[in-house]
Amino acid sequence: HPLAVEKKATHEDQPSSVNKELLKKNKEKPKPSTKPAPDPHHKSKYACSLKNLQLFPRHGLNPTAIHRAPTADQPDLTTSYINLNSSKRQEASSDFEKDFPKPPNNAVYGKSIESARKRTNVEI
Repeated sequence: HPLAVEKKATHEDQPSSVNKELLKKNKEKPKPSTKPAPDPHHKSKYACSLKNLQLFPRHGLNPTAIHRAPTADQPDLTTSYINLNSSKRQEASSDFEKDFPKPPNNAVYGKSIESARKRTNVEI
């Protein structure tokens, strides 16, 4: 798959020779449309996600300048839950009450760091 695709409008003069033959054979005219298209030309003020920005250099596309970094508000969802369970463990009086919140904390932490790709079965 090509890197850094852009949303481009297609014009009548842009279809490939194969598409031109198909259009001529079916007696149709090309219809303009807007679609994601690979473009090898220099990109100016190209917007992409942070994951893609990190992926591009690994595949040989080196950005020369970054005008604006994309941001996203990513709240820390597990901290309040883990702190609540830790405070319950400190206030506990019996061994059962101390050990009860620990497995859920471990499960939340383990699920947050595991890689779904490593456990996905793909059959061809």
